Amino acid sequence: MASRPGRAAEKAVSPSQGAAAGRLSGSGEEDALGEGKKARRLFVAIPASKEIADLLLSLVPPNGRVAKNPHLTLRFIGQVAEINLGPLKKSLSLVNLPPVSLLVKGVGFFKQGAFWAGIEGDQNLTRLKESIDSRVDEALGLKRVARAFKPHLTVARLKGKPDFRLWEFIRSQSERKLGSFSAFEFGLYESILAPTGATHRLLEKYALKA
Repeated sequence: MASRPGRAAEKAVSPSQGAAAGRLSGSGEEDALGEGKKARRLFVAIPASKEIADLLLSLVPPNGRVAKNPHLTLRFIGQVAEINLGPLKKSLSLVNLPPVSLLVKGVGFFKQGAFWAGIEGDQNLTRLKESIDSRVDEALGLKRVARAFKPHLTVARLKGKPDFRLWEFIRSQSERKLGSFSAFEFGLYESILAPTGATHRLLEKYALKA
């Protein structure tokens, strides 16, 4: 099984920085794909509740393309060989943690064009993230590496650079509490790329039990 270094971290842009960028690594991409083998592009995430998803629609800027099926990515895995899919599903099924309480707060922009809403979680979110990283690495034989984690829900993909009106909106909403929800499950998803954007297909879901 081959492995390659994680993909370059996304850059988060704050209003005060303008074009300057902070660092984001939703979770670094690994490659568990053997040469010539069929593979899937996978990630692990918590889906947003319907109420939060509806709320996010009201935040989409005029020059933004709505991000379908908003979710909180816990681990972007990358290309995984079909032969490793079964062991990965089984390993994730061993995660045994309680539900997670999530607060949607503030908005921001990543330099790559993503407009997002921030997420604040309780200690259970940290535990869940760590457990999933451990299970993924164990199942795919990957080396454990430190990963920065900036929880967020992608609201839209922007066409072109943000103008001053969007920066003003980001500033005005930086501390606004937009809503909250409890996550009672997480899922393993396949990301299917297309010119019109990625489609996400749920492969397996796992319950979080109190």
